[in-house]
Amino acid sequence: MSASAAASSHAVPVAASAAPPGGSACSAPIHDALKADLTTWLALPFDSYWGHGPTLYEMRRCPRCGSSLMQRIEIIEARYPDQRAG
Repeated sequence: MSASAAASSHAVPVAASAAPPGGSACSAPIHDALKADLTTWLALPFDSYWGHGPTLYEMRRCPRCGSSLMQRIEIIEARYPDQRAG
């Protein structure tokens, strides 16, 4: 997680529960819920940024199964995660 996101008063810890043996216990709706809330998203472990053409994506890790989760972001968010592009 970046230092600026870690210092944010809006970030909350995300509990990592162990997945049952033989399965990840995650689904698309669980991953969608993690991506839907900005506070939850910023609390997920940071993975990397990925650029595809003119679009920038932020990658974070699911605390349950370790999958990479991806969201399209604005470039200003990559530099200043506490500010929204507008």
